[in-house]
Amino acid sequence: MKNKIYYTLFLLYIIILLISLQKEVQLEHEWKIIMNDFVMDKGYRMYGFPTAYMPPFYSYYLLICKKVFGFTNWMKMSCFIQGIIYYFSLYYLFKTFLKEGLHQSGIIILFLSVLFFPPIFVGSVSISSFSLSISILCVFFALLYKIYNEKVVNKGDVFYIAVISIAGLYIRYEFLFILILAGLIYLFLRKINVFYFIKILFFIFLAYLPWTIRNYMEIGKFTYATSLNYNFAKGYNEAYDIFSSYNFPYAPETKQNKSIDVLYKEFNSEKEIDEHLSTLNKDFMHQHPILFLKLTVQKFVINLLQYFPNYNGLSKHGIYVFYSIFFVIFQVILILAMKRLKSIRSNYLLIFTLSFYLFFLFFYSIAPMPRYFLLFYPIFTVVIVKSFQDENGSYFKISTKKAFKF
Repeated sequence: MKNKIYYTLFLLYIIILLISLQKEVQLEHEWKIIMNDFVMDKGYRMYGFPTAYMPPFYSYYLLICKKVFGFTNWMKMSCFIQGIIYYFSLYYLFKTFLKEGLHQSGIIILFLSVLFFPPIFVGSVSISSFSLSISILCVFFALLYKIYNEKVVNKGDVFYIAVISIAGLYIRYEFLFILILAGLIYLFLRKINVFYFIKILFFIFLAYLPWTIRNYMEIGKFTYATSLNYNFAKGYNEAYDIFSSYNFPYAPETKQNKSIDVLYKEFNSEKEIDEHLSTLNKDFMHQHPILFLKLTVQKFVINLLQYFPNYNGLSKHGIYVFYSIFFVIFQVILILAMKRLKSIRSNYLLIFTLSFYLFFLFFYSIAPMPRYFLLFYPIFTVVIVKSFQDENGSYFKISTKKAFKF
């Protein structure tokens, strides 16, 4: 850090992080189930069964924290570490994109606003893969941007992006699609050729191969995540409530909602659960094509508006209304920023931003949740700022009338 201000901000962040961690930190949801079953010599399990419900990176991260910091409150230590990682990942994102403008007062304030953005900060002091996922995405997109602008590609950067890509693949299953999409953007802009793109696909295959082989041996399915069918089944069924963030797969023959714990009690293995959910999905699409289209449109609108009236933490005091208004305005500004990128012919940033914005809108409409847009919030924020930055790192105004002109 060239400027002492970021050392000061880091110390401020540490103090606030430690104060926030005075609260009780608990294992919740799937992490409680996995960690209760997770014994190193027996492997990665959930409800006593070998599992591929989600990639294993964060579970192993928690296990390592438990082994190393077991003599103290290891859960708070895990939150503290992921909070520190988020700080430096966010700093690297800002530094890579904004460069000369990094030490301007406006950028420092913006950095703080993203660093302490309440939904993200709360995720940093909770047992959840959310914070590390944002950190990985921040570094990944910063490296993509850096490599694209290099006249001669630095081998060190290629190594770093390979490492961060493997981490991404093992922490979120959708990172597979993010990585492929990034490769397609590079291919479209002729930063790489077809042969190199095939090498990227081969890299993804090799990176996932140990995990998929393990899943075949332990579960009986050559797959990278059994949660795909679960998420689809909870997002598309006859009992789906578009205003609820807590939907579950629904079995029409028994008229029963099937939560994770119900499914694991009903079946003898995760393979049976996955096959059952796959059947539910196929039957629903075959028997209810109109409802499928209707739900798709409704959930797209919910995802676009970020309207979650029944989500825990947003439902109190009408916070969900302000949350929705904030992100609708944010998306309008993002669209204006993309228009600005088009006018200054910043093709990479324009295509990059538009592609991943559309990815967010369509992919996460399967089962909308507030945290999905938050994964990209720091990235979209620096893109917005970058669109109004000149070559010297200074910023200039653009009228609303001109911004809306096509």
